[in-house]
Amino acid sequence: LTPSEYVQRQFHVSFQDDPVAVAARHISGISTIVWGADYPHAEGTFRKSQQLIDSLFADVPDDERAAMLGGTLGGMLGFAAPVAT
Repeated sequence: LTPSEYVQRQFHVSFQDDPVAVAARHISGISTIVWGADYPHAEGTFRKSQQLIDSLFADVPDDERAAMLGGTLGGMLGFAAPVAT
């Protein structure tokens, strides 16, 4: 396999407030990226999650947004996750 194929098959990356992760999503593949708020840690983004999601995912197609905001993680864990909008 190529290095990118190994990444797409074996890696998952979580991010919080990282516009570069969203912008570069097609390099590693949508299926490797999951967003998280780091609840309940004070240094996390959970207090401003909706504003952050609106900002980070403003120009992201709905299917890609749904995958990064819960669909990919739900699939990894074997359930249909409710997806933030």
